[in-house]
Amino acid sequence: FVISPFFNKNKNIISLFNFIKKYYPKFNNNSFTKEKGFSSIFPNDRFNDSKLRILMAKLLNLLEDYMAYLHLSNDKCLKCISVQRMIRNKKLIKYYEGYNEATKKTIESFPYRNYEYFYYKYEYFFEYHNYAVLNDKGSDTILLQKLTDSLDLFYLNKKLSFSADMLQREYFHSFRYRKPFYSYLMNYFRKLEKISIKDLTETHPSLAIYFYFNLLFTGVNEEAHYKKIIALLEKFAGRFKPAEAYYLYTLLTNFLNLKSHRGEIKYTKDLLKLYKHLL
Repeated sequence: FVISPFFNKNKNIISLFNFIKKYYPKFNNNSFTKEKGFSSIFPNDRFNDSKLRILMAKLLNLLEDYMAYLHLSNDKCLKCISVQRMIRNKKLIKYYEGYNEATKKTIESFPYRNYEYFYYKYEYFFEYHNYAVLNDKGSDTILLQKLTDSLDLFYLNKKLSFSADMLQREYFHSFRYRKPFYSYLMNYFRKLEKISIKDLTETHPSLAIYFYFNLLFTGVNEEAHYKKIIALLEKFAGRFKPAEAYYLYTLLTNFLNLKSHRGEIKYTKDLLKLYKHLL
């Protein structure tokens, strides 16, 4: 990455990198000094700290570009959407239509159905809607609906997860958060639950799980909400990334620990089961 002229044309940066690389990974050699580094890059010049610092800053910027490149390369969905956006900007209409199918397949192959999936869907529909509007495609009306639906699902997943975390902290501590939209959000889900609980749990289980976590930490009907969360996690935990699923189970262990400490012995057996499952 450093020696590629596409990313870097400054040979002094390459020299600085090669000097640093010699002392990797411990960097504890007596020769690893600014003065030695400067003389290896500029053998005929007197030491100039400012000149070296500028070079170090440029190398650091290159490192940041490299990390961003790695992140984008490893994120197949975001990579496809970024390429699609560039194709639209280049006005390559014929190529765009073909690549659009590849982007859709990549997003649908994403193994989880959590907030990230809905974020990718939102970014995809946002991009494709822009393309349809600019190129006078009749499909832009339908795409607008899909765009807003995916935005709602992304937002609701994250909003419910954050509010569940806030309520958990309030449940265990005396701290209080400002939650101006919380009551509106919960009323919306309560109405949705009454209309069709199956639609909420089967179609969007991630929303249902976070919804019941929010109810759990209100202290009302704890037993009923706890059992719903357990049942949903047993069935749908695979729709979350392992780290997020682990976090959800940890929320439950925190709840059960508090109950056990308060003398509610019936939760102790469930707590042991959850610990075994986490392990």
